[in-house]
Amino acid sequence: MSISTSTDPQLLPSLPASTSTVSPTSYGLETIEDQIILGNEDIRVIAVRVIDGALGFLGVIFLLMVLYGGLLWLTSGGKEEKTSQAKRTFGNALIGLIIIFMSYSILRFIFGALTSATGTIEPL
Repeated sequence: MSISTSTDPQLLPSLPASTSTVSPTSYGLETIEDQIILGNEDIRVIAVRVIDGALGFLGVIFLLMVLYGGLLWLTSGGKEEKTSQAKRTFGNALIGLIIIFMSYSILRFIFGALTSATGTIEPL
């Protein structure tokens, strides 16, 4: 069995001819610059939005934990075991809410200090 190493021009894909010239120092980036939409926002603004979204998601988890604790309490039927589990769930949800508020305030303080120190964008 022999493997043919010849290249048949009909088997090769045809590439469209490039109409633009690429300078050796740009590496072809100017040709795709208009096609890629990356945005012009500051990285700090993007970071604050991502962290705010994550903290909002944690707030939803807090709400679900409170609802679950309330459901446990309502369906406990006076059993000490289930009411204590509901109280623990409420306590854990409250600790989580305190952590969320503290991280939010720390985030705002740090990014506010960074933006006012650099003066490039308005404080968040």
